[in-house]
Amino acid sequence: AQRDWHSLASGRAAAKSRRARRRSLRAAPGTDRRAGRSTSLLPCPRQRAPAMVANDIEALVARLRGPGAGDQAVAAITLAQLACDNASLCAPIVAAGALQPLAEVLRSGSEVGKACAAAAIARLACVAGLPIVATGALPPIVELMRAGTDNGETNGAWAIGQLARFASLRALIVAAGALPPLVELLRAGTENGKTNAAIAIGQFAQDAATRALIVAAGALPPLVELLRSGPKICKTNAAFAIGELAEDAPTRALLVTAGALPLLVELLRAGPEKAKASVAFLLVRLATEMQHEITALRTGRDALAEGFESSRRSLARPQRGTT
Repeated sequence: AQRDWHSLASGRAAAKSRRARRRSLRAAPGTDRRAGRSTSLLPCPRQRAPAMVANDIEALVARLRGPGAGDQAVAAITLAQLACDNASLCAPIVAAGALQPLAEVLRSGSEVGKACAAAAIARLACVAGLPIVATGALPPIVELMRAGTDNGETNGAWAIGQLARFASLRALIVAAGALPPLVELLRAGTENGKTNAAIAIGQFAQDAATRALIVAAGALPPLVELLRSGPKICKTNAAFAIGELAEDAPTRALLVTAGALPLLVELLRAGPEKAKASVAFLLVRLATEMQHEITALRTGRDALAEGFESSRRSLARPQRGTT
């Protein structure tokens, strides 16, 4: 069959036009960079009067309460973008009553809606840690990390890490079961998921009572593996988490045994500048731990040698005969 070259050329031109449109959308603020679709209902808040932004926030909260799953998702991600573009809007968004409908979307929304709601929760956590927990949002966020989409797991870990910045909330978050899915994300999540999980683990590890639970949950091997083969940002955040966990001497010994020392040396040599100071401090602590082990081995060696020498002298001493 003869090809219709005109139709083929038209199809290529249309495809090229669609690609150009996607590129322009990706470059614009308030767009979904993966899908090339606009996800924001609003222009940049810096371009709008405060009263107009307040009206927009109220309208978005109303859409969160609406029945449409698509409306809920777009409203949630738009609120997250507003809070990202202007941190001073976090408190007005909370005051407008956004937290409870966001928690409802986390519980019963679509998969996209849940991921968007978790992103909004992460943005608002800086001003509303305890109110977020009071809405009952922790269980659905933990479930999102356990069984959500890649974006859902990543945003869930982000939200947990932001909430864990509040020392008073860490025990509640751990009791909600956040540690096992965070460790699983360290093992098998996306790059962003691993990064967010490492940050969250580092936040939890600032509590002495939680460090042992983190180690018991199996976080050390995947953290060391991130140091070995993860992207640069993952290595930096894994070093942060390991540095917090290394407050405990038994954990330092486990890290040395797991081979973290040469990996940290390499990170100190070729890692980002902002991470080098903390990595250097961590290396000193691990080297001190190794020195203690070496001293203990030398003490044991000397005691063993002394015991052998004492036995040799005893055997070499002439035995007095009996009559």
